[in-house]
Amino acid sequence: MIISERESKRDKTGPINREFVKNALQKKALIYDKAGEERCNLISAFHKSLRGGNSDAAVYWLGRMLAAEEDPFYVARRIVRFASDPKSNSIYAAYGPAKEIIENSGSLPVPLHIRNAPTKLMRDLGCGKNYKYAHDYKGQKFTN
Repeated sequence: MIISERESKRDKTGPINREFVKNALQKKALIYDKAGEERCNLISAFHKSLRGGNSDAAVYWLGRMLAAEEDPFYVARRIVRFASDPKSNSIYAAYGPAKEIIENSGSLPVPLHIRNAPTKLMRDLGCGKNYKYAHDYKGQKFTN
């Protein structure tokens, strides 16, 4: 168990007695220095796990940062940075043609099979029909 800053503040309002000390000693302290090297190590591990496609590891490192009460906006900025950090120019090469299609065709409708279908009416209209959820097809390549 982890002692959070909120929990430690709450505990300060009560008596420091044998039971309090016993409970505190049962909890593991996280090594996390927001202004130092460990923060950099964790964000690096998170970023590299994302880059390597290891979602389990990425969730673990994310959990470590959040358990240590890292600012969620900092984590969100790092995720955005990761998403915009291609190791090739493939995003730039793809964006030009996409931008041109948008300029020439305007607002094309989203295809039915990849639309959200939260209601029966939308499902009856074909929204979400035949959508293939990528995680159900591990190892297979396909496009929606």
